[in-house]
Amino acid sequence: MLEFQVSTNASNQQQVIKIDGDIDIHTIASLSRSLSNLIEKKPTHLIADLSSVNYIDSTGLGIFAHSAEQLLKNNGKLYVLAHSERIRKTFEISGLTKHHITLIQSVSDCETKE
Repeated sequence: MLEFQVSTNASNQQQVIKIDGDIDIHTIASLSRSLSNLIEKKPTHLIADLSSVNYIDSTGLGIFAHSAEQLLKNNGKLYVLAHSERIRKTFEISGLTKHHITLIQSVSDCETKE
């Protein structure tokens, strides 16, 4: 089962959602609700920590694409923290890194990628 840990840092409008488990058709509804709740807070930086994710399917990519578009409407940005080469390549090959999603290696990287 997909478990979420969400922490916020209000001082710089940065929010982190840590995701453990696979992101697929079975877990997407829960992920979508969590992302929507965070986006409603209008953060300037939303970091999806996928360091504990081994698999993401097209429904997962779709929800991150949608989230990036929603954040952009409020001048926010989506950062995806991924250590797995498989996950990084999935985002790159999909073209999402060319459309408002930035891959990072650590939370502090989002400050240097502005």
